[in-house]
Amino acid sequence: MKRAFILILLFFYSSLFGQNLDNIYNKIESKLKKDNTYLNIHSINFKPEQKDLALLSNIPLTDDKKPYTFKVSDFIDYNFVVLIEGVEIDSMILLYVNEVENKAASSTEFITSNTSEDNQILENTVISFKDMQELYYENPQFYTQLFGIVEKILRGDPQAKKSMLKINVDEQIKKSKGISGKNNQDFLNFQRANSIHTYPKDQKTGVTSSRRRTQESSSAEYKIDASFTHATFNHKAMAFPFGDISAELNFGNKATNTLPFESMTTALGVRARIGISGKTIDHLNDFQLDGRLMGRIRMNTNGLTKSLPFISATPKLHLGSGFIFDINLTRAFGLPFLNLYVASGSKDVANPYVKIGPSDSATSYFSFTQLESSMSFYWNTSEDMTIRFRLDLGLSKYDVVKAVYHKGTSTSMIYNQILPFAVLYFNFVPNDDFFAANVKLFDSKINLGAWFKFLQLSGGHTFRFDFSYISAPIFRNPHEWETDGAGTLLQVRYRYGF
Repeated sequence: MKRAFILILLFFYSSLFGQNLDNIYNKIESKLKKDNTYLNIHSINFKPEQKDLALLSNIPLTDDKKPYTFKVSDFIDYNFVVLIEGVEIDSMILLYVNEVENKAASSTEFITSNTSEDNQILENTVISFKDMQELYYENPQFYTQLFGIVEKILRGDPQAKKSMLKINVDEQIKKSKGISGKNNQDFLNFQRANSIHTYPKDQKTGVTSSRRRTQESSSAEYKIDASFTHATFNHKAMAFPFGDISAELNFGNKATNTLPFESMTTALGVRARIGISGKTIDHLNDFQLDGRLMGRIRMNTNGLTKSLPFISATPKLHLGSGFIFDINLTRAFGLPFLNLYVASGSKDVANPYVKIGPSDSATSYFSFTQLESSMSFYWNTSEDMTIRFRLDLGLSKYDVVKAVYHKGTSTSMIYNQILPFAVLYFNFVPNDDFFAANVKLFDSKINLGAWFKFLQLSGGHTFRFDFSYISAPIFRNPHEWETDGAGTLLQVRYRYGF
């Protein structure tokens, strides 16, 4: 049936256009390679061994090309491209054969961090569609030998055939108004680009052995992400089969409308990413807990706001000393990605850093508990994932206590509400992480954030401009504990080893 299909296709082209056979072959080859979405076309990987050369030597080719002999090398694989319409192996038709060489693995040349690993994989057609058809008719013994090799592979492993479709149904990727993965790929892509902590890079299937072992990009001994407002550190010794940990210092606060340093606290702690399976983690498929446990202490950063590149009034709201528990959960049972943030601690109102009003009746404002819970949704505009989006929808709560210092100290709760919020993230990744922006709507304020990479040096050093902006209230009057007007922060962010 399949052979009849090819013959009909040949007859159709020859009768309709009246062209010679070579032009017909060229049209069919172009069609197979550029438009393979309507045919059940698959690729089967094969790595020849020395004992196979007796069947794979001096294969005759067309157009006065020299006979081809398959190569035995640690750095060369072959892809047999076949048409399989039915469920039986004998329904298969060999279309062409590609040679795939891993130049990156075979070369000892130094490659800088700006070199794309994909450019080191060279794939060339060594037995074309025309060659294969001529083998079938003129040298059937060679065609039978090639067919037998593919048949043996598929009988041993029916899953060895890989679909040539751009969107792989087997990987459960759907396309509607974009593409969203069913595993952790979108989560990892987002965190690698935006997080201040390190995340594992994609494992790329290499061609260096018949077992198709995977290769990971080489990484630095340690990794640093630092700016005026945070610093993180990770070392190879802090990576384990079930996950990894890193250290963090941070002057920011997640659940209130304040810029870093405006909360007048600093937090120090650890971040850990753990696979729940309890064994070697499968980054793409395992359910993972990615969390931070931080200790937060009060720190008089009021003076720093006048020195750093802020456009902001004096902060008024103190956050209490205590702990921070911030956790992200990867997708489980088809649910969205879940996020939870809890910060709480001491309710001490003594010795505030900022007092408002006359000294004999001054007031200060404190927030001792902040909560935030949300769900994350990801989608990409194409399978290339050049433009990526993330949407967070959730609820947030924080309290505000007013302390009056007149003939002692009196306190009263003046604010304690649960409010909805939404955050939309945008990432532009043409070849590497280049630009990102986000907008958050919470408590009648707009929070804007953006970064772009302006310098990348060999050895793993990158520099970004990082921008943050918090608007004045747009649907209400300012609360008494809020800073006057809008606030802006511009800083340089340095990354090493990412």
